[in-house]
Formats: sequence, structure tokens, C-alpha cells
Amino acid sequence: IIQYIHDHYAEPITITELADRLHISRNYLSHLFKLAAGESFNSYLTRVRMEKAKKLILEGKHLIYEVAEQVGYKNVPYFSTLFKKYNGYNPTELLKQ
Repeated sequence: IIQYIHDHYAEPITITELADRLHISRNYLSHLFKLAAGESFNSYLTRVRMEKAKKLILEGKHLIYEVAEQVGYKNVPYFSTLFKKYNGYNPTELLKQ
């Protein structure tokens, strides 16, 4: 599942979808994931997306809305809010550093 997240972070991913694919309950998969990764599925997915977004922004080749879409967020304000929550600054501030 961790590898799947790294391979498909730009796509809509839910723990329910993965549990259905594995034919196990969502709650059981959530429990197993937390044991293996040390954090919740959503927290891990967000972290992977935010770390990838940071790298893409620092490359300087993409606009913020393009980065948001490339890491799985269609709603740019929501992406910016999550980015700031995760990093402590918004995406445009990263460009100014």
C-alpha cells in the first residue's frame, strides 16, 4: 500500500477503495496501515503529496495550480491551505525563500 501511494499519489486514492481491492474491511486496513507506517493513511498520503509538491515548486518550472493538480488536488485554495498547514508557509512563500 505504501508503494501504491508513492506510485499513485496524483490520483484520487481512498482507503475504502484500497480495502475493496484487497477484499478486507476499511477499518482493518486502516489499523494495519497505522501499525506498519506509524501514522494514518490520510496523514501519510498528505505527507507524500506535500513533499512532492515542495520539490516541484522548488524546481521553479510549474505554476502553483499546476503543482496542485500534479499532486492530486483539483482545488487550489484547499491545496494551499494544506501546504501551509504541513510546511508552515504557503506555496508562494516557498518561492520567495
